[in-house]
Amino acid sequence: MIYSRYIYNLGTPEGGTGAFAFNWDSRLTGYSSKIDFTHLLIDKHKLRYGASIIFHEFFPGEVKGIGSTTGDTYFKLEPRLAFTWLLDGNSSVKGSYGHMTQYIYS
Repeated sequence: MIYSRYIYNLGTPEGGTGAFAFNWDSRLTGYSSKIDFTHLLIDKHKLRYGASIIFHEFFPGEVKGIGSTTGDTYFKLEPRLAFTWLLDGNSSVKGSYGHMTQYIYS
């Protein structure tokens, strides 16, 4: 399990006043987990597979004194598959597939 948290703060110095005084707080929290398996089917065939899951909470920010935005939560499985086929002692064929999602928009 991996946990990450990014916190970003921007604003005017404490006690700042006036029309341009603000405090902007935003954060990104992420959790991920991964598991891998290997099965030896016969001497020349090995089956490797696994799964991973990623969960992000993204709060783009809240600006105090100007306005605010709300945060969104996203969840999506990201499947992956890889194989290796040994042709002889010196040659092999490899392939893989992965499907990933990115939720951060500008």
